[in-house]
Formats: sequence, structure tokens, C-alpha cells
Amino acid sequence: MSRTRDARHVLLAALLSVLLVCGSLVGGGVQVASGETAGGGEKDVVVVSLGDSYSSGEGVEPFYGQNDSDKINDQDWLAHRSTKSWPGKLRVNGGTVLLSDNKADPADPGSDQGSAAWYFLASSGAVTANLALDSSGDQGKEVTLDRNGNHVDGAVALPLLTEKVDRTVTSQGELLSSICGAHGGSVDYVTMTIGGNDVGFTDVVRSCVDTQLFDFRGVENALGEAEQTYHDEARDNIRQAYVNVSQTAGAQSHVLVAGYPTLLDPSDGFAIFHRNEALMINNKVEWFNAELEKIVDEVNAENDGTRGQLVFVSVASEFRGHEAYSDSPYLNGVIIPAQGEDLTRFPPLSAYSIHPNELGTDAYARAVQRVIDQIEGGQAHGPTDQSVPPQPQTEPAATTPVEKDVALVLDVSGSMDGRPLEETKNAAGQFVDVALENGAECALVTYDNEAQTLSGFSSDGATLRSEALGLDSGGGTNIEDGLAQAAALLATRSQSAQYIVLMSDGEPNDGKTGDELIAYAESIRDPNGDGVDEVRIYALGFNESASGQALLRGIASDGCFFSVQAASDLTNFFRDIVDAINGVRFMYVRVACPVDVTVSYNGETLSSAGEEPLTRTSFGSLTFEEEALPEGQEGAEDGGDLVKVLRLREGASYAIDISGYDTGTMDYSIGFIDDEGRYSDFRTFSGIGVTSLTRASTTAEVSEATSLRIDDNGDGTYDRTLRAAANEEGRLVDNTAVVVSVLAAYAVVFALIMALLVRSVVRR
Repeated sequence: MSRTRDARHVLLAALLSVLLVCGSLVGGGVQVASGETAGGGEKDVVVVSLGDSYSSGEGVEPFYGQNDSDKINDQDWLAHRSTKSWPGKLRVNGGTVLLSDNKADPADPGSDQGSAAWYFLASSGAVTANLALDSSGDQGKEVTLDRNGNHVDGAVALPLLTEKVDRTVTSQGELLSSICGAHGGSVDYVTMTIGGNDVGFTDVVRSCVDTQLFDFRGVENALGEAEQTYHDEARDNIRQAYVNVSQTAGAQSHVLVAGYPTLLDPSDGFAIFHRNEALMINNKVEWFNAELEKIVDEVNAENDGTRGQLVFVSVASEFRGHEAYSDSPYLNGVIIPAQGEDLTRFPPLSAYSIHPNELGTDAYARAVQRVIDQIEGGQAHGPTDQSVPPQPQTEPAATTPVEKDVALVLDVSGSMDGRPLEETKNAAGQFVDVALENGAECALVTYDNEAQTLSGFSSDGATLRSEALGLDSGGGTNIEDGLAQAAALLATRSQSAQYIVLMSDGEPNDGKTGDELIAYAESIRDPNGDGVDEVRIYALGFNESASGQALLRGIASDGCFFSVQAASDLTNFFRDIVDAINGVRFMYVRVACPVDVTVSYNGETLSSAGEEPLTRTSFGSLTFEEEALPEGQEGAEDGGDLVKVLRLREGASYAIDISGYDTGTMDYSIGFIDDEGRYSDFRTFSGIGVTSLTRASTTAEVSEATSLRIDDNGDGTYDRTLRAAANEEGRLVDNTAVVVSVLAAYAVVFALIMALLVRSVVRR
């Protein structure tokens, strides 16, 4: 190539470079559009982390500045900003940038941070007032010094040798404003947890553990005060904080509002806490989260495009099963100062108590990271998600979601007070979550002496959960009015699938009762009287008598009554009902005594035998119902023998073994669901005589007919077999023709053998 051509190429390249630079300046000065760097590389992502101790990382040492000689004046240490906090574990720019590697100095917000800048402003103990946009939001901090002026960690045995000095953590809102100003008036992300201290949840936990014993009424009163504080002032303060932060962060920002985890393991038998009180606290936290989500929705609805977008991030699924005192906790337990410390001057509860441990900060990071990834359109990054346990092989695929209306009708009579009500709140909140995920809209009705509609049909999960988790109990039981209000709500709708889910813990003492109430329920289910339920009613009875169970079974659609013996089982059975509504098919087996039943599949067993029956597996459940006997009949006074009810998920063949334990008669039936979701195929085997020697077996599977094989004397040989096809009564299988055929075959063979022998003799 000639020198002239080389020169031309150099000149052309120079001209192109000039044009590119000029083009980037036209119409926009030197400002970089949409956060892109001038060199066309990765975005200059700016993240600001605000909030309280759940964001600062309280409880997970070390804190930034902890080893500084002048730490009592270090803003990071005063705020207890952990090096292992969840905001620092987040990644941006498609997961390429870890925020903790890009911690920026809020005192110098304009400094060059490369492709990202993370401003960590959260402070332990913060309330919404500390997010103010001026110095009025400064947060006071007390520091303990000994007589030599050295800092003292925690409480000491000789408090007279110490003094308290005041320090200040600069207003988070004021710092946010200066950071946004230094970055062109907007940031990319703001993360925050705020509000827990405003309603006094720390005081709730402290009230529970001051004596290391739970006082039900004390906990109830503390939670009531927290809710009242929320309604009186905290709600408005939280709402205003959201508005201020989203306004200050700029229209292009995403403000990620993380909720709070449920705090205590509700399992029975663990140290300080008890299930009922743990549920009360957890349910109130869930209610508070639902309220926060509602505020987020309200503020977004009023946004005219001048503020950042608020996003509520639930952490409930990450922490469920990992609360404090669980086998694998993501939260610290209660930490009480050591013996000998002065508990009159210092509160007997460490600030680290009931705060996320390092596994907990990982869990928070996972939940928030998923939202960031969705916003950036990238793949999941950050701490690895927990593996999801495989579903049982018997889990059928749910049918394609259809439009469904589900009216949840809950008993809040006085007898529900305490643990039953807390279990109901927990179960109802989870029911709503699953129902909404599968295309349903839900309404919420409660009843005591009269019914009250708390929410019409809605897909607003936050509002529905908030209402369910805020239930109170008192009064009598008027099931009729609860059904009437649910029916009135459904009458205004035109969905193709309509359901009522009724929960009761006792027979009604107001409104219609007995057969009159059953007839009323039937008129709601089948208004045309053609035998086809247009509204399917599920009834769930908790702690009912035999007559109460019979009443609810009459109210419910065929196969749709659930008897629950323990309040702790309510959540599981609410889940079974919502699974059925969502298209999961269950075979319904009902066995009237005196026998025990056992079903084993894939290493799991359901069994009614023994003092501790096995009642729940991944493939189904076993419940017990009292059979109401006619008055005057032996056993009527105690309800007679318990009826065993199995619900087994379709998709497998289950061997059912039956063992007699007394003399009497057994009734066995099995029902199958049709394509409309109704139990339209029942096969029954009635009045079968049994003794303690009787053994029987059958198979629960989708088939043209069901056979029941009976060994009357326990010798291992079946003495009779009964068979029933769809909607038939079992009939004895007639083996006469088979016996005749076999004997005839033997006769033919014998004749042939004799003929051959005779022929052989003749030939000789």
C-alpha cells in the first residue's frame, strides 16, 4: 500500500472519531444518556441502602469501622453496618459487580467509583423520622465509656465507673439527597427496610422474654399496642417516608422495599417460646408486611411519573421454616446478658436478638436479588438459592387455570380465641396466596353472631392477607349468615367456577340449625335442584362433635368435608382444599369401623393403627370423623367408632390394607372426581361383617371397577371378593362358572390320558 493511501486511511479514521465525539455531544451536552458511561461500557450503577437494623446487619459482626481506634466517632460503627449485611451481597450490571466491593463514602458522593457505587446508610434502631431530608433526621446514639474515656462494649458489672456520651448518625434522607445531587439527580436502586421500630416490634419481643416465659395475654396486649400505634401514626409516617425516598431517588430509580421475616419457629416444644404465642407474633409480622405492601401499591398508584418506582419484596418464603429456634435458623435467638451484669440499668435483651444471622442475610439477598435480576433482565446471581425438594411422584399436573371465585367464610366466634384463631389466620393467609397464584379471586367473610364481609372479590393479595391476619374473635356462631353473605357476593359474579370454603369450630347457636341449615346450604349449592352443584362448598370442621361433623358434612358438597382434630393441622387442610380448587384430583376413601386402615407408597405410610396414627404424607392424608349413631343405640353417647377418611392424590395405584379389631360391620366407599372437579363416581361396599380376625385388601386407583378382597379368618386366603363399577354397590363375584370350566378342563385332560393308556395296552 502506498504512503498516500496510508495517509488517507489515517485521515479518514481521525474524521470518523471526531464525528463520533461530536455526535455524542449534539443535543445533550456532555451528559451520558440513560446512565451509560461515555466510553460505551457498563452502566454507572448507583445503589443506596437505607433502613433499620434488618438492613444494617445488626447481629452479624464485624461492623465497618469496628477495629478503628476512634470507632465511637465512626458513622459505620455507630450505625452497626455489618460487612456481611444483605445489601452488600447484592450484584448489579448483570451480576458482574458485587456491591460490597464498591462501598462509597457518603461524605464524598461525587468520587469516581468505576462502574458502580454503593452507599450504605442503614442504621440499627432507625425509624421513619431518620429518613427526613434534613438534619432533623439525625439519629442519636449513646456510647458507654469507662472512667478513662475508653469505649465499653455492652453492659458491665460496675456501672458507676461508666458514663454515657451522645453521638449522632447523620440523617439517611439528607445523605440520600446529597448523593442523588452528585449523580445527576437520580440513583438506580434504593434498598430499605423501615417501619418495624415505628410500631415497636422490639418492645414486643422484649416483653416476651423479660422473664424467659411467655404470657399469652402479655403478648396479645403488646401486639395490640403495636397495631394501634400503626393505625394512629406509624402508617402515615411510613407512607410519607416512601413518598420522600421515591421522590428524592429520582424518576428513573427503583426503590426496593423489603419486608420482614416471620420471627419464631412455631413448632411445639422448643425452649423459651410456645407455639401459640409464636404464631401470634408471626401472624402480626405477616399482617404488617401486607400493610407495607398496600402502602407501596397506594404510593405507586399516585405516582405521576415524577418519582421512582416502589417495589415490595417479600422475604417470607426464604425464611419459612428457618425462624429463630428452628433446626436451621436464619435468625438469632434471644440473647440475654450474662449473669452478674446490671439488669436494672441496661435492658435484659441484646440488640442482636431475633435479627438475621449470616444465613439470614444470605436469604434477604436472594429475595432482593431476584427482583434486581428481573429489572435488569438478567439471570439469577448472588447467594445460591436453596434446592427445592422434589415433588411427590403422585403429584398430578394441575389443570389449566380457569377463572375462579372463592369466598372464604371463617368462624371468629368466642370459642376460636387463642391458638385456633392464630392458626386460622396463618392458614387463611397462605390459602389466599396460593389461590391468587392460580387464577382465582377471593372474598373474605367472617361470622360470629352475625356475618361481616371484610373484602369483596379481589386479587389484591396484600389487602386480603392483611384482613385475614387482623382477625379478632368474640360472640356466638351463625353459620347461616356467613353462607348468606358469601352467596350474595357470588350472585354478583359470572365466573364459570364458584366456591365457598366454610370453616367452623362448633355447631351454630344463632340462625338456622340442623336439617334446616343443610337444606339452606343445598339451595346455595344447587339452586336448580338438578343434583349438580353450581357452587361447590368445602366445609372444614375443627374440634367438632359427631353431630357437628354430620352437620358440616351435610352442608358440604360430596366428598368436600374435612375434619380437623388439631389446630396445628388447619394450614395443611386449607392447603389441601386450595389444591383441589386448583385442579389437583384426590380419590376419596371412607371406611366405617371397626377396622384399621394402612396405605404405604414410595416409602411413606398412612395408618390409623396404634396410639399415634400416621396421618399425612406427600401423597395424601388420613382424618377421623365421629359417626353420629341413632339415639338409644349402643355407643351413641360417645359418637360410636371413628370413621377413617383417606384423600389420596390421583396418579398412582395405592394398596390399602384393612385389619379388623372388633366384631361388627364395615362400610367401605371410594369416590372419583370427574372433569368438572366433582365427585360423580362413588363405589360402595356396605354391611360387611368383620371380626378381629378379618383381613381385607383393595386398590385405590382410577379404573373401571374396584374390587375388595376379604379374608374372614385371617388364614392368608381370600374367602370372598366383591366388585363395584362406577356408582355401584359392591357385589359378590360369582365363581361358579369358573369352577365348572376348570373341572371340565380337568375331565377332558383325564379322558385323553386314559384314552392314550388304553390304546397303548391294546397295541401290546
